[in-house]
Formats: sequence, C-alpha cells, structure tokens
Amino acid sequence: MNTRNMVLAILMVWGSMAAYGLGRIEMTAPDPVTESYSTIAGVEVDRSVALSVGGSFDRNYEVGFSAGSSGDIQSRHLTGPEETIPYDLLDNRTNQNLLTDIDDGGTLLSGTIPAGTRVEESFVVRIAPDRLPAAGTYADTVTVSAYDAFGGVQSQATLSIVLEVATALQLTVSTNDIDLGELMDGTTGVVNLIVQANASYGIELSSPYNEWRMAHADETISSYVPYRLRLGTQNLDMNNPAIVVPGFQRTLLPGREHQLDIIVGSTDKAMSGPHSDVIEITVTANQ
Repeated sequence: MNTRNMVLAILMVWGSMAAYGLGRIEMTAPDPVTESYSTIAGVEVDRSVALSVGGSFDRNYEVGFSAGSSGDIQSRHLTGPEETIPYDLLDNRTNQNLLTDIDDGGTLLSGTIPAGTRVEESFVVRIAPDRLPAAGTYADTVTVSAYDAFGGVQSQATLSIVLEVATALQLTVSTNDIDLGELMDGTTGVVNLIVQANASYGIELSSPYNEWRMAHADETISSYVPYRLRLGTQNLDMNNPAIVVPGFQRTLLPGREHQLDIIVGSTDKAMSGPHSDVIEITVTANQ
C-alpha cells in the first residue's frame, strides 16, 4: 500500500453583517431657524429631526450636532457684521443639556427606531436675552449626523440658523418736568438722557412752539424768557428751531448718559408770572 503524506488545510471565512443589511437610518433636515432678536425675550425655538428605517430590524441610533463655524461645542456662536452672538443647542427645555457631536463626549439625542417606522427627536435652539448686538444678520450652519449603534454615520443634514437684528433705539429721560423755580439769569436745570442704541446715532432737540423761549402762562401777555442748552460739555447753537448733535457710537445694553443743561437767559424784559416751554428730544440712527 502506498503511503502518502496528507496535509489538511482549514479555511475560515467570517465577516459582519453590513449596517445597510439592517436597513439604513434616514434623516430629514430640521426646519431652518429664521428669527428676529428680542433684547427682552431673546430667542427660544423648538426644532426636530425625523429618523426612519426600512427592513425588518429595529435600529438603535444617536444624533449629534457639529460645532458649526465656532469650532467649539461649548461656545457656539452666530457670526454677524461686527461681532458674534452666542447660542446653545439643548436636548429639551427641561433638562437643558448642551448637545454635542459623537466625538465630544457630551449629550446626544438617542433612541430606537422600530423596523419600518419613523421617529422624531426634538431639540431647542436658545439665544439668551439681555444683549444689544449691532444691527445686521447673524448666521451659523450646523451639521446634524445620525449614527448607528456602532458609531457609524448613517445620514447627515444641515441646520441653518439665521438671526435678524433690527436697528434698536431707546431714549429715557430722568424727568419730563423741570421746575426752575424763580427765574433768574443763569439758573440751570438738569435732565439726564439715557440712550440705548445698537447703531451710531444723533440727538435732535427742537422748540416747536416758542423757539427756545419760555412763554408767559397767560397767552394774552407777550412775555418771554430765553434759555440756552448745553449737552455734556457742548454749548448748542440756538439759532435754529431744531438742533442736531450727531456722531455718537452705539452703546452697550445699560446705555449711555447725556447730561442736558437748560440755562436761563436774560429776564430783564419778562413780566412776572409763570413761564414755560416744551423741548422735544429725538434719537435717530445715523445713516
């Protein structure tokens, strides 16, 4: 009998089932955020992404959010013409966890999609109030990614956030009624003007009734007491019924204070009795 050397070779074939074999996770893009900014209320809006899967297997998923143009999950911001405005992406209004991407080690949206169905994951875009950003358009774009249970990207979409900041001006006066007491040459009354403005501005003052004079309370008596104005350290030109002081830069949220002095002129020709005038003050954005 012939003897032969026999060699046995065992070939092992192995592999894993591809994710698409289970049905790919599909995602629809969230609606864009297009809002106008409110200094008092800020902005807080709800958005959602829809996830669906075909096939006959349930799928676990996670949804992550890129850092956007800021490059930093912890310091997201919208970029505008002069500055940036910080904002947050939160998992919901109750927990308020900051949403991150899969490699950032923070909070992601997660769950299970039953086979052949669709689920929605909601989140919150929040921009805090109590700011006075410059007027203009602010924007950011965030990539939203759906991951499978193994961290593989299944689908991606874009979240667009656009914030419109309108020109905002507010004027507050320390008093609307200045009592100068007994009128004497050089008597001075003071009113403080507080201006909040997110654009450069000018201050306009006018004397629409008596052209920078206090008139006698009895309209049958022709008696006037002139006065002059000083805004800050600037003595104003009283030769026109309207005075415009331009060139102030935008303010921070607390505003800027302007002291307006009303200085009584000559009383030599005035009759006894009360005199008064009305000064209209307007703040306008510089063009």
